[in-house]
Amino acid sequence: MRYLLSLLLLLASTAAFASDQCAVPAELAPEFRPLPRVQATIAQRQKLTVIALGGASTGGAAAGTPDAAYPARLQVLLGQRFPDAPVEVINASRPRETTRLLVERLQGLLIAHRPQLVIWETGTADAVRRVDPGEFGQYLQAGVDFARSRSADIILMDFQYGRGASALIDFEPYLERLDWASTMKEVALFRRHDMMRFWSDSGLLDLTERQGDRQRMMAAVLYDCIARRLDEMIGRAVK
Repeated sequence: MRYLLSLLLLLASTAAFASDQCAVPAELAPEFRPLPRVQATIAQRQKLTVIALGGASTGGAAAGTPDAAYPARLQVLLGQRFPDAPVEVINASRPRETTRLLVERLQGLLIAHRPQLVIWETGTADAVRRVDPGEFGQYLQAGVDFARSRSADIILMDFQYGRGASALIDFEPYLERLDWASTMKEVALFRRHDMMRFWSDSGLLDLTERQGDRQRMMAAVLYDCIARRLDEMIGRAVK
């Protein structure tokens, strides 16, 4: 409980600092793609429902609490951006789930929640399990098509950056497939991997921290940064 209170106070009291700390160069800034379902919902002042799909990082595991995960932070930020429309961001993460398995449960999620926006972080489990990149790409396209068939906009998100993992696993074919699927389906790609590498290499965030509460605090700041850049991406698309 003490850790949770400290964490929430940190996130609440350092908004301006975090915003500067999360800066990225222009070439890494979230790209613009229209989000027509989101825009129509906000214009009509109806409830905006967002589903966040992904693994342990979407669940907020490293921060120790779902309240610090990027979906929870994004709900707060979108609520501030769109004060006339209720906002709910549903964290539908599941650790170690491949893209194929996620697509298999996607139908139920879309029917149950009827979101206007799906944010889909994927690729880590596929790379770890060495799923054929071509198969990975096929399921990416299938997921995008199905979300659109249920009248949902979609943002793809690539996976986290880490020096240790990158030395052991060849992520490049999966990053390429995500970029390819984004182009082919004309959907936005949130380039989290490159953003995190920039923050790490430039010393803005110490992603190597491994000391208990300090590690969880750093993870919480990272997730807050991800939420801020997503909020920026969505805000640009809705203007």
